Amino acid sequence: MAAIGLKRLLELLVPFVQVEIFPDYIAFESAEPQRFVHQFVDAVTLEHSAYIAANLRRTVLLVDNEEGPTLSQPFRQPTLNYHLEEKQLVYQLLKLLQHGHPHGNNLPVPHQQPTEKLSKREIDVLRLIVKGFINKEIADQLNIALTTVITHRKNIMTKLAMRSVSALTIYAVTHGLIEIDEI
Repeated sequence: MAAIGLKRLLELLVPFVQVEIFPDYIAFESAEPQRFVHQFVDAVTLEHSAYIAANLRRTVLLVDNEEGPTLSQPFRQPTLNYHLEEKQLVYQLLKLLQHGHPHGNNLPVPHQQPTEKLSKREIDVLRLIVKGFINKEIADQLNIALTTVITHRKNIMTKLAMRSVSALTIYAVTHGLIEIDEI
């Protein structure tokens, strides 16, 4: 169930990635795993897989506690606690993305820069939305009318085909428009 929930969350928040779930390592191995940029695995899979051990730089270990894995060998790769609330899980995913792909580098993102889709002012509004400001605060900070902020916000969501602040946050971080520590 956790894998299905994580898959759905990744598909909603990072629509440009392909996410697949495998019932076991044999199914994963037969699916040409080298085509995946990252792999999320649980501790059991990690302990029994020579492939994963050889590809730790691409591996994110799924854990269900704050302490992380309890494996026979030390695991220094990123971990993701999948038993968190959505907002915390999104934040953890963003931290992982930024750690592994600072400023959106080397991400399997369509080759379109955010500035090709959004105007400079829309990017300014997007940054403030992601930081958690409400429309009135954005208007005050940018010295523009409240209705202008609402129009920019609507245009941003339409241009990016996104409906949630979480999705906008993922977009802004993965495209290097904002650092996770600014959120």
